[in-house]
Amino acid sequence: MNVHKHGTKCEISNTCTSAVDCNNHAGRVAGSRPSCTCYCLGAYYGKTCNLTRTLTLSFTRTTLLHSYFQRSNLLVAAYRNAFQ
Repeated sequence: MNVHKHGTKCEISNTCTSAVDCNNHAGRVAGSRPSCTCYCLGAYYGKTCNLTRTLTLSFTRTTLLHSYFQRSNLLVAAYRNAFQ
């Protein structure tokens, strides 16, 4: 990576960072400014990790009932096998 510092005291770096270039939402950052590549953490996306994915859980009554009865049937079967 070509890292250059500038400023009156060489205090300004062109190295990309998550905090500055990726809204502090990147697990890894590559490149030099202005061409940074942000590898966003799970819930974030976009060139600078500035967009959020919204996860919504959707359960229908049928799904919940199916899950309940499936578990109930497994328990009944286990109980029967244990006492045969």
